[in-house]
Amino acid sequence: MSASSKEAWKRVLAERMPTGHLLACVDCLADLMGDQLVTDNTATWAREGRVAARFASAVGAEFVWMQDRPDLGLEMPDASHRYYEITEVLEPNRRRNDEYKEDRLLSQSGENSVRTIQPDSAATSRVALRDGSNKKAEKAATYGDGDVGLVVYLNTDLMAFDDCIAELEAGLHDDTAAAGCSFRDVWVLWSDRLYLVWENGQAVTLSPMLRV
Repeated sequence: MSASSKEAWKRVLAERMPTGHLLACVDCLADLMGDQLVTDNTATWAREGRVAARFASAVGAEFVWMQDRPDLGLEMPDASHRYYEITEVLEPNRRRNDEYKEDRLLSQSGENSVRTIQPDSAATSRVALRDGSNKKAEKAATYGDGDVGLVVYLNTDLMAFDDCIAELEAGLHDDTAAAGCSFRDVWVLWSDRLYLVWENGQAVTLSPMLRV
């Protein structure tokens, strides 16, 4: 995708639109970009747009728009506005870009790539989540007047076995505590699960919204 096309898409995502329209936009964008949505270091805005669309739909926002610092604006059914910073958390030392680039080169040469994936562990996922939350907490004051929420996208190969889910869920409050003290509300998006973890400095009993 050319630089001018990226700028045009950024302007589209910055427009106030119904949440369903943003969902359609990010699907179209993903089709256009292919694996470059993941491997392009200048495409953070596009990846945040996908997270924003899923989140906005799950919380029932009527209108949505992308912006800078914080990343996301929502208009709720009662006409109130909410603002969120979005951050993606990856496993430590994960070579995601290299994985996709290797697969693309093999495909272009006519070879099939068969990758044996070593699932991330709950322990390493928790470390990554804690580090990402701490870093955002340190910058919380730069995102606005204190009335800003945080959406953490935990992008992990962690297999969704019951014991992994239980361990991850059991640590969510501890692992995001710094962010919970710094943002109005803190949400964690993992796989098809969306958790409200903190609200107004208080830990929230976990109740995941599935199929996000």
